Amino acid sequence: MAQKENQGRGSILFLTDILRGSPFKNAAVIKSAMENCSVIYGTNLAMLVECVMRLQFPEQHEGNGWEESVQDILQSGMEMAGVF
Repeated sequence: MAQKENQGRGSILFLTDILRGSPFKNAAVIKSAMENCSVIYGTNLAMLVECVMRLQFPEQHEGNGWEESVQDILQSGMEMAGVF
């Protein structure tokens, strides 16, 4: 059903808080029924900002495939975590 509703609209990225939480579980069910769908868990502010920037300025990321974009978003989140 979810695949039908998204037909022709591109890819979907779910940003969830924790692995195995309710939002993650629901997103995983939808992902299993769809192509071009990814679920990121452990989302932080850096990841959200990266997503918004990619939506606002898509020309800066032309040529990036879906998987590459998802990996870039993950990398942004990891770069902003650390110990001082």
